Amino acid sequence: MKRFLIGSAVTVFFAALSPAALAGEMAAAPETRTNNNDIQPFNLVQGAYQGQFSDQGISGFNGLVNGYERSQIEAEDLVEAAIAKGRLSQDTRQDSGYLNAVSSQLQGLSDQRDSN
Repeated sequence: MKRFLIGSAVTVFFAALSPAALAGEMAAAPETRTNNNDIQPFNLVQGAYQGQFSDQGISGFNGLVNGYERSQIEAEDLVEAAIAKGRLSQDTRQDSGYLNAVSSQLQGLSDQRDSN
């Protein structure tokens, strides 16, 4: 009888750790996340370059680079466009590290074009 109870307890313990049980916990995790910076600065700038924010008034390709070089488009503009599309959290507006990284990526696009 004692062996049966121990075996049952072990079975219940491992059943609680089954992939299906863990999947339920993992599925709930994204809902509890507070920081939604899913787009890395590089990917944000590349998406803008490819025209993903043209409906937000941000030109793609050379229009993006020209706008940046003329100070018509800044990191904050790209962040605002991504927030409007639901791709970044509103907290990103105050994330100076993220904004600086986006600015660096924009500068890199400009430098790359200038070197060609």
